[in-house]
Amino acid sequence: MTDFRDLTDPPPKTAYRIPDRWAWPDRDRVSDLKPGRVDVWLIRLQDGDWDRDSCWPVLSEQEQNRSRRFKHPGAREEYVISRGLLRILLSEYVGIAPSDLVFRTAPRGKPFLASDEGLPVPEFNMTHSHGVGLYAFAIGQAVGIDVEMVERKTAGVQVAKRFFTEREARKIADRPEVLGKEAFLRSWVCKEACLKWTGAGLSGGLKTHEILFSDAWRDPKVVGEGPRPALHFLEPGDKWVGAVATDVAACVQSAVYRRGKIGVHQPEAD
Repeated sequence: MTDFRDLTDPPPKTAYRIPDRWAWPDRDRVSDLKPGRVDVWLIRLQDGDWDRDSCWPVLSEQEQNRSRRFKHPGAREEYVISRGLLRILLSEYVGIAPSDLVFRTAPRGKPFLASDEGLPVPEFNMTHSHGVGLYAFAIGQAVGIDVEMVERKTAGVQVAKRFFTEREARKIADRPEVLGKEAFLRSWVCKEACLKWTGAGLSGGLKTHEILFSDAWRDPKVVGEGPRPALHFLEPGDKWVGAVATDVAACVQSAVYRRGKIGVHQPEAD
């Protein structure tokens, strides 16, 4: 499957400036997960509270070896930080040290947290793009999440005509250029969240889930045959769009995760 990023201009050499303020509140500690709730955390990977040195020690040997295979230093650092923070956040939910967490892989490639005792553990999914990471956690239901930067250059109309349904592509092409680009990205993050929810990723096919929006390009809904997740559109800041897919409509709590003590935190009560 061709990623739309293959059809875009290369990113500029200078780093993207990430806003100091976001639309979501700041928190430095998680609270107990409950059925029917999805926690979404935003983390600034480039110029935030985290760096490679603070995340490297919690990675497994396999993760550390994988990071060494990244040729671009920026991509390598973003992988280390994003993966380390996944462990740090999960450790706060389950009360196990980040470095002691063990991941397994489902048949379609989606990772999950191993539990030797058979106890319920959080379902999770993560995404990162241009220095920003989003993490979704839930109990008892699958989740998928994606984020994109609105200002990035994309060949949205061409990609939509090639890989989206005819109705989706027509709606995007009918928008003025700037609005059409954002409409494409809104559709894209919803589609990728759905595919990650299934565990298939982009190999599942972008036409598998047709996404319909309201006139204001909000309130996305999935139509068509097969399993249809509930979609929640995310707007962490003016320059970013995201979406999280869940089994059923859920209460989505979103926040910016700020640096606390790295280790095991006891979850806060609601």
